[in-house]
Amino acid sequence: MLLRRTEAEGSGRRHDRSRARDAPHISSVTVVAGAVVRGKLIELHKTCGLVLDFPDDAESGKTRERAQEAMTKVSMSVQELGLSLRKGVFE
Repeated sequence: MLLRRTEAEGSGRRHDRSRARDAPHISSVTVVAGAVVRGKLIELHKTCGLVLDFPDDAESGKTRERAQEAMTKVSMSVQELGLSLRKGVFE
């Protein structure tokens, strides 16, 4: 079982380079868990939300909480099924 947090930058609306440096960094957070069962890859994709680089951003905190909750649920399910869990990156 593999877990991955993916990040994608930006909103695609930045045309003015000087403004882009001042604009916040935006990351999209997705938890991905997968396992090979009988030769087939089974994946769970849980989109958790956006994270902004603003200090004390409440929505970013909620996104991080959703991601942690998803990873905890996957870990608990893996233990219940007697499987092993390892972190990695899907390419």
